[in-house]
Amino acid sequence: MVLQSPLAGSSQCLCEAVMRWCQYNEEIRVQHLYKLLTMVNLPLLSADFVRQVVQTNELVISCARSNHLVQSVVKLLSNRWVYM
Repeated sequence: MVLQSPLAGSSQCLCEAVMRWCQYNEEIRVQHLYKLLTMVNLPLLSADFVRQVVQTNELVISCARSNHLVQSVVKLLSNRWVYM
């Protein structure tokens, strides 16, 4: 059984909204992606969501700082199972 925080759902909605907002006007808004992602509680997201949606997002891939942040979260989430 996997226990999830009740905040995980709202973090996922917030993350999706950030990515949609940036994609709406990429040229101008991509510069805000990293800062906005740092405001999302990414470690509360499911590892599957981060790997399948966030990590594969073209804007995240193209922005070095955002990509590094997401890679760090993926590593953190992967290591979470070691300690549980």
